[in-house]
Amino acid sequence: MPHRLSSRIVIESVSPHVDNGQFPVKRIVEEPLTVNADILCDGHDRLDAEIIVKYKSGTTLFTIPMIHVDNDNWSGTFSIDAAGDYTYQICSWIDTFSTWQHNFVKKYEAGLQIQSDIKEGYTLITSAAFKMPSDLSSLLKEAAEDLMDNSSNNYQCYLIATDHAVIDLMKKYEDRSNVSFSKIKYPLMVNQKHALFSAWYEFFPRSFKPSDGRSVFRSLDPVLSRISLMGFDTVYLPPIHPIGLTNRKGKNNRLYAAPDEPGSPWAIGAESGGHKSISPELGTLEDFRSFIQSADKFGIRVAIDLAFQCSPDHPYCTSNPEWFKFRSDGSIQFAENPPKKYEDIVPFNFDSKQAQSLWNELLSVVLFWVDQGITVFRVDNPHTKPMPFWEWLIEKVRESRGDVHFLSEAFTRPKIMYHLAKAGFTQSYSYFTWRNSKSQLEQYIKELTQSNVSEFFRPNFWPNTPDILPEFLQHGGKQSFAIRFTLASLLSSSYGIYGPVFEHCISQSITGKEEYLDSEKYELKNWNTIGNDYIIHLMTIINKIRSQNTALQQTNNITLLHNSCDSVLAFCKFTYDRSNIIIASINIDPFHRHKTSIDLSVLFDNIIERSTFYLEELIGGEHVFQTESILELDMEKSLYPAMIFRVKEMHSNEQTFSYY
Repeated sequence: MPHRLSSRIVIESVSPHVDNGQFPVKRIVEEPLTVNADILCDGHDRLDAEIIVKYKSGTTLFTIPMIHVDNDNWSGTFSIDAAGDYTYQICSWIDTFSTWQHNFVKKYEAGLQIQSDIKEGYTLITSAAFKMPSDLSSLLKEAAEDLMDNSSNNYQCYLIATDHAVIDLMKKYEDRSNVSFSKIKYPLMVNQKHALFSAWYEFFPRSFKPSDGRSVFRSLDPVLSRISLMGFDTVYLPPIHPIGLTNRKGKNNRLYAAPDEPGSPWAIGAESGGHKSISPELGTLEDFRSFIQSADKFGIRVAIDLAFQCSPDHPYCTSNPEWFKFRSDGSIQFAENPPKKYEDIVPFNFDSKQAQSLWNELLSVVLFWVDQGITVFRVDNPHTKPMPFWEWLIEKVRESRGDVHFLSEAFTRPKIMYHLAKAGFTQSYSYFTWRNSKSQLEQYIKELTQSNVSEFFRPNFWPNTPDILPEFLQHGGKQSFAIRFTLASLLSSSYGIYGPVFEHCISQSITGKEEYLDSEKYELKNWNTIGNDYIIHLMTIINKIRSQNTALQQTNNITLLHNSCDSVLAFCKFTYDRSNIIIASINIDPFHRHKTSIDLSVLFDNIIERSTFYLEELIGGEHVFQTESILELDMEKSLYPAMIFRVKEMHSNEQTFSYY
C-alpha cells in the first residue's frame, strides 16, 4: 500500500538557527530578524508562505508573510518590541487561486481555450465567498457570476481574473487545507538594547574608602558622576562579599597576608557571611541598595561579580560540606589550574550527590541580588562549572525576570566560549585582548560577524582586566592604551575597561607575565588623583560619538574596508535602513603615525546610492567632499589614533546636507 503523504510541500534549509533549533537565535528589541528557507513542491503549483511568531508558551504573537526570492528560496523579516523568549516557525501552502490565475493568464495570452478554466475559477471564487463575512462576500460573488456571464468574452474574463480587489480578498481568505509546517519551532531570545550596546567601567570600591569613616557605598557619588561624564553606562564591581582569612593572599599573590592586607575579593565568605552578604568594609546591604539608586540617577547600571566559589571560611563549608571535595587526609580541596594554585579558594563540587540542592542554592543567590536591584551579572570563570547548570540557571532566572543579563568571563577554548553563549549568556568575553595586528583583527572580526557565530555570540571587548595586562599595553605608552580603547569601542558595540588602572595608563607587569605588578586584586589603591587627560578626553569623545550614532551601537553590521597601510584598520558600520553610516580608520601602531588610502568602492556598490557625498569627521569636526572611491587620509596630523567619519548626502544645490 503506498505511503500517504501529509503534505506535498517541503520546507528545508531554514536560517538562521543555532544547532538546528537546540539553542535560541539572539536579537534585541526592534532588531530585524530575516528568516530564509527553501520551500519546494512537485509540479507547477504556486506556493505561499509565512512566518508564525509565538511566545514561548505557545500563544501566537503575529504572522509575517514571506516573499519568493529566487530558486525556491523564500524570505521574511520581522522584529519584536518586547524582551522575552519566543519561537518562529515557517508554514507554507499551495496557493490554489494564484495557481489558477497564473495558468489562466498564460493560456489567455497564448490564445488557448480557457472555457474549463473559467468554470474552475468560478468554483474557487464562489467557495471563498462562503468563508468570509457577508459584507465582503458580495464582491466575490459578483466576480464569480461575471466570469460565467462573460464566459464567451475572454478579455472580460481576463480583467476579472486580474482584478486587484478580487486578488486581495482571495489571498486573505485563501484555502490552506494543504498547509505544511517546518519541523522545528526555532527558539528566539530577545533582549533589551543594553544586551548589545554597553560601555563597562570596572573598579574596586574598596580603593575609594573615605577618610571620614562613612560607608564606602554611600561615598561613591563623585566616582559615579565622573564615570557618567566619561560616557560609561555600566559599572562592574568585583565581588563585594566578605573575604576569608584562611590562606588569605598578600601583595602580589604572596601566600600570606599582613594584618592590614585586604585579600582577594574572589575568596568569598567569612564569619560575617557569604554570597548573600556585603563585606563589612564596604557597608551594609542598605548602603548597597542606596548605591544602586545613586547609579541609576547617573544613568548607570550596576553589574556585580557572580563567582561561584568559596573561601575555606565560607558558611557553606560548615553547613553543607557535601558540596565540596576533600582530600584523603580530610582537608578541603582548594582550587588549582596547574601550575597555578588558589589556596584561598575552594571550588564547589558539581559532581556531588547533593548537586541539585547546590544548584537550587546558587539560583537563590542570583535571585537574592536581583531582588536588591541587580539585573547585570559578570560571571567569573563559567567554563569551570557544568554547562547544563548555566543553561538551567539562566532559564530559571529569565522565567521570573527576562531583563537580567549575564556576561560570560570565559577566556578559554573557542568552542567552550561559544557553547556558553548558546546556553544563554547575554554577552561574552572574547579574544580581542590578544588580537593586535591588522590581519589578526580582520580575521577575528570576520569570525564573529560573518559566520553563524553572530546569531548567538555577542562579544564584549576588553583591552585589560584585573587579571590581564596584555603585552601590547606594557610597552606602547599612552598611545597603546588609546589604540586599544579605540579599537574596542568602535569595533564592538559592547566593551569594557578595568577603569582607574586604564585611565592612568599603568603598565608595570610581573616580569615575563601578562599580569599587573602590585595588582589591586591583593591590595588597596588610592585613585583620588585624576588619570591621564589624553585618555580621559579620548574616552569621553568616543563614548559621545557612540551614543549619537546608532551604527556604532551594533557589532554585526561591520564591513572591512581595504586600505593601503598594514598599520591602519579601516571599516564601515551602517544601520539597517542606511540612515546612519560611519567610516572609521584606526592607526594600530603605537610608535608611528601613518598615511593611508581607503577604498570605498564597496560602499558605492552596496550601501551609498550616490557617488558624491560629504564626510563629517566627528572628532575634529572637519568636512571632506568626496567624489571618488578612494579616500586619502593623513593620520600623521591626527591627535588621536582614529578618524571617524559620518557620511552625509549632498543635495542638488550642494549647500545642505542630510545625515546618512
